[in-house]
Amino acid sequence: MKLAQKTMGKKDPKELFNAWNSSQLFGVQELAKAYGEYVMVYNDIRFLNKFESNEVKYSSKIKDDTKEIMNLMFKLSHLNRISDDLGTFYENGYFTADHGEMIREEICNLLPLFKRFAISITDCLKPEDQENDCMIAPSDGDLYKSIQNRVFTAPRAFERIDIWQELVTPPKL
Repeated sequence: MKLAQKTMGKKDPKELFNAWNSSQLFGVQELAKAYGEYVMVYNDIRFLNKFESNEVKYSSKIKDDTKEIMNLMFKLSHLNRISDDLGTFYENGYFTADHGEMIREEICNLLPLFKRFAISITDCLKPEDQENDCMIAPSDGDLYKSIQNRVFTAPRAFERIDIWQELVTPPKL
């Protein structure tokens, strides 16, 4: 559509080429990105279908919860990708404002379904203690040692605070 608008009324082949070339600058980038995302979605769907039909090695031994979380993560991941590109879809006339609202609502509906899997996902991903920044959930499981190390290695942990005299001096009446 944009190309047609730019080339209308142009007779000179050089002008036509320049109009075509300038209109394709961002379109090619978006097309390459869209194709890459299409390939990811296609492969994810193929894998999940094989997984559901037990064609994948050991898939019959995998619990239903695992299959459910994989489906949820797939949906959330790809809905998020679509949500990131809403402007492009809207600009090119593929989506309306209602589509964007529908996608955001679906993301909001998916998030509560993750609650029951929160601990399993955290255990599976196993972030480092420093990244997680939580002394009450250490990766080695030793809660007491984790708290003790955090307290003992904190800067100025065994020093008096700067206003200690104000705290111990009784108020003047």
